[in-house]
Amino acid sequence: ELQEAVLHIFKFKSYASLHSCYALIWSRMGIVPNIDFVTSGTDWDKKSVQSVYDGKVLSIAGGHMAIGSWIITLIHDYHNGIDFDSSVYLNKVSLMNRTSAEKFLKYFSGDDWNFIDYTQYSKFENKNLKRYDFSFSHILDNISN
Repeated sequence: ELQEAVLHIFKFKSYASLHSCYALIWSRMGIVPNIDFVTSGTDWDKKSVQSVYDGKVLSIAGGHMAIGSWIITLIHDYHNGIDFDSSVYLNKVSLMNRTSAEKFLKYFSGDDWNFIDYTQYSKFENKNLKRYDFSFSHILDNISN
């Protein structure tokens, strides 16, 4: 049974899915995930996010898929006279835990990003906005329930 489970590891596409598989193997050996050991990974595919929500994986890093939206927002501002050259923005990945995984699964399960109001991240549309915050954790924090 262990040999078969180990062979399945190579079928996973993301590290978090891989860690989820390890968690399954170890839990069959009586070792409790996130108590006796912790797992983490990268990539916010649905299976990985579900693994975080289910407690099989402690956290995963990701959020890089939103970069295109932020580029369009910066271009929109620049086209409307807001020079973002003076605003340094470093794209950082966000760490997803169980709470953010629950929200992510609720709002992003269908890959539909139309519910996000991107104008709230624009300095042109929000004259009082002092700095850009394109972190995915900021998006998740600002999604209305």
